[in-house]
Amino acid sequence: RVIFQEITKSAIEHAIEYPRDILALRFLQDVSILIGEYNECRDIFSYVVESYPCDSPLLGYVLGGFAFFVEETNDLIFAKHLVEKAIALAPNSSWTIHSAAHVFEELSEPRAGIDFLEKYYGYWKTTTLACHLSWHAALVVQ
Repeated sequence: RVIFQEITKSAIEHAIEYPRDILALRFLQDVSILIGEYNECRDIFSYVVESYPCDSPLLGYVLGGFAFFVEETNDLIFAKHLVEKAIALAPNSSWTIHSAAHVFEELSEPRAGIDFLEKYYGYWKTTTLACHLSWHAALVVQ
């Protein structure tokens, strides 16, 4: 765990210095999830998202990652808002779709969750999150 904390610290410093380095941001996201650093990663995404102009092709992906950490820190209404903005900009973002699955689950909106997953199935069915998103779909099937 100590090594991951050191890696996370370095990744955060990098994100602050180079906020538009999307690959480093994705790396930070993955490592933060592994060690449960949701608050800190939420705060970094909040900082980084400000550096992306409204017309950036990457903004939707950043908002989708931000939505995940906002949801994990229990601001479900704001997370849902971020998901809506992110999916409008990048409907193929599997992380946005994953964030949405979490939001609908936490808001106890299973029908909305399954409808969302079905609507965007064509985008996530072949991603690295396909198995996990299938698990989320199975959670809400009644």
